[in-house]
Amino acid sequence: MKITIQSGINIWRVAGRTVPVDGVGIYQGRLLSEVRMTKQLARVGNTPITLPINIRNNDAFISSSIDLWGADVTVVSDSGYTWRGKITAYDSDGGGIMYITATEKSAPELLIKFPDEVARLVTLDENFHVSAINVTLPMVIGGTVEKPILVKGILIDKTAGIYLLCVGDNHQIANVYRGTELLTAGFAAYTGTAGQANYPGFAYVQLTDESLRKNDDGSYVEISADVVGLKLGTHTIEECRNGARFLLWLLKTAREGVGGWGLGIAESDIDLDAFNTAISRVDAAGLKMDGIFYFRQIAQSWIDQICHAIRGSYSIGDNGKRRLFVNASTASRKTYTKKNIKLLRYGKGAYTGQVFNKGKIEFGFNPLVGQFTQTAQYEDATSIGAIDEQEFTGQSYLVREMATGKSLIDYTCKKSLIGATKVYFETKELPDDCHEGDIITVDYPEKGISGTWQINILDIGDRKHRIEAEKFSDTIFVSGTPGTAIDWSQDPPIVSPFLPGAPTGLDLLTVIDYDSAGDGAARPFIEGTFTPPEGKYLGAAVFWGLGAEPETWNSHGSIRGTTFRVGPVKAGQLYTVKVHLFNQSGPSAEITGSIVGGSHTELPPAPTATASAGLGCIVVNIAMPAFSALAGFDIQRQTSAGAELTTVVSGHRSTFFPDDSPSIIAAYGTYQYRVRAVSNSRQTSAWSAWTTSVSATQAQSKDITANQIIAKDFRTACNVGCAQNGVMFNAAGLQAWCGGVKTVDIPVSGSPSFSGTITASIGNIGGWDISSSGIRKYGETTAQYIWLSSSGCPTIVVAGYAATAASYHTFGGCLFNGTWLNDRWGIVLRAGGNNLFQVHSCIDGVTNLCAQIAGWNF
Repeated sequence: MKITIQSGINIWRVAGRTVPVDGVGIYQGRLLSEVRMTKQLARVGNTPITLPINIRNNDAFISSSIDLWGADVTVVSDSGYTWRGKITAYDSDGGGIMYITATEKSAPELLIKFPDEVARLVTLDENFHVSAINVTLPMVIGGTVEKPILVKGILIDKTAGIYLLCVGDNHQIANVYRGTELLTAGFAAYTGTAGQANYPGFAYVQLTDESLRKNDDGSYVEISADVVGLKLGTHTIEECRNGARFLLWLLKTAREGVGGWGLGIAESDIDLDAFNTAISRVDAAGLKMDGIFYFRQIAQSWIDQICHAIRGSYSIGDNGKRRLFVNASTASRKTYTKKNIKLLRYGKGAYTGQVFNKGKIEFGFNPLVGQFTQTAQYEDATSIGAIDEQEFTGQSYLVREMATGKSLIDYTCKKSLIGATKVYFETKELPDDCHEGDIITVDYPEKGISGTWQINILDIGDRKHRIEAEKFSDTIFVSGTPGTAIDWSQDPPIVSPFLPGAPTGLDLLTVIDYDSAGDGAARPFIEGTFTPPEGKYLGAAVFWGLGAEPETWNSHGSIRGTTFRVGPVKAGQLYTVKVHLFNQSGPSAEITGSIVGGSHTELPPAPTATASAGLGCIVVNIAMPAFSALAGFDIQRQTSAGAELTTVVSGHRSTFFPDDSPSIIAAYGTYQYRVRAVSNSRQTSAWSAWTTSVSATQAQSKDITANQIIAKDFRTACNVGCAQNGVMFNAAGLQAWCGGVKTVDIPVSGSPSFSGTITASIGNIGGWDISSSGIRKYGETTAQYIWLSSSGCPTIVVAGYAATAASYHTFGGCLFNGTWLNDRWGIVLRAGGNNLFQVHSCIDGVTNLCAQIAGWNF
């Protein structure tokens, strides 16, 4: 990694080793820490990437007099990836090491609230009391001339009869309605151009015919209009329905001034190549975005809605630029095999994500009645049969076309099912310009891993990189046949000119639920009730957030009743909940309340345990009183003497546990057990009493069958430590007895020993006799033998007779002659009946040695 730090005019360049770079300078070899850049395919707004950087600075390479707070940091990996951030913390120790924390460039636009244009409405009642409210002007995106988007007008100028509709320069005001009546004359419609005389940058309708401005009872009429949404430069109506294109224009359009409805991001801070690719992919997929940004909330929430409508994700990309990725079918960028990866983890639904085999999405939101008017559904019967229903439910304020809604719910569920199969590996090789969402091929047949995968997390190091990928298939983009959309009535309802009253009596409490599909952990929720005011209203909107004054509100959506449940929340954290009622004219005043997320504090009752001997194991049975929040059991073991305390298992979910640990089988000791219960919130009971001491039953000869002994070692099967028919196996080795005398001892280490006489039967091994005196081999007569003495020299007797007579026996041309009785012996070498060489020895008090070779005497 090469790191550049710049504070004002001061620039420092460091690396793991000194590296000169043409046109830049020398990077000093001062970097003491490994720097890794982790990129995750997820929405912006997660915790920013923070890099720890340690630099050798014992020679004051970076002067302590220079303030590094907020200094720019640029990190470039050897593989060409760039990361930008700012120093958010730094200090030094006495050894001359500087510790720097750099945080990635953030996306401040995510906290901007939009739409941020409001109309201030002032009312005067019969008692001359004046009240005023600010009403958000909506932003309209998409729609067509044939199917425009209905918008309710806001009476801003009673004298001139002007009703504001929405912000920005829009394509068209297709129709105008007075109550339920379609107007054909007596009005003027303005699309919101920057050059219009009144209210530039806002679309509005003016009733030029004064007779149309009031109802018969003297109240002002309700006006609504069909709008074809915002213009995006010179793009056509159809092109402006592309959600990726709209997001680009939302980013780069100014925040201030006429037509300043955007977030004000400079184009230099936007990855235009990535956006152009995303725009083309949305066009190819035929996804259409039509809807209304009708209430004010932080940009992150609306950007999430946009990304949901286009199968996209918004992130901070290379060089700190905003990047949009839209998922689509594409070619694999690189192939990985066992030769270029180190496999770390793999499995199905193993460690990230959630699968959905059933889903429903509601869309086609009508703000006049506060309802979603269309739904699309998905169901995978095969998966439901395997793992039961795992349901996804969602809502989209920015989708109105049935084909798009069906495509989105199918994609969401299919991607989760196929992507549940995941792989995580380390590699030194990356595709060029690799990003999250790229497609790769992994071929590792030994582990059953093959096919195409999509990068989900990319952890970039200097030489080694880590990739998490999920299984990928083009089938996730194939959508079923959409249903027939039922058009909502274009006639606007009769709208009350008054806002509903505020709710009262907000009552909050915390409840605990349990994750039955996961590890059973406790999950706190907040439940609430309120009292509605007298009078009519369409519904209640519920929001909740962390802290006394949340920076970000989570929307629970709209409810028709007076009870709700939000969460899950974090135990011990303060949360604030707000509720307001709404009707066609807008929201009521809010009522708020705060509460701390609860936790399950009830201790589980203590269980009881019994232990019994099992074949090759000790069986522990647990009895547990009824307890709804039970998560499992912790089990401990000790020897009967109270030593060797061991935790055998934690979180065991059954009341039956066979302990077949190799250690207890090998030692063949006696053991005691105790058990405690664990609740879903990780509360523990008291320990049970220790069980009686029990030993595992060792396998006996009657237990040995033709089947393999599973999970038991050989010594277990051989009744270790007990003699069977004079033979015993124990930790020292093998021993055998005969008549109470140990005859065989084969130790685990050292030499074996044997005692006694071992006689082999004649006919089996040719007549050899083995005894403590030696080994003897008999011939035709007892005087003819080979004798290997245990204490003397070997003796070979060919023939032996009394007196002086000699007898000769020839073996392969050698004649041996001798007799022990007259102490004579001789060796004669013969050929063709003639003595060629002979030696005689006579021992008769005088040594006489003689030799003869073919008639020559010596």
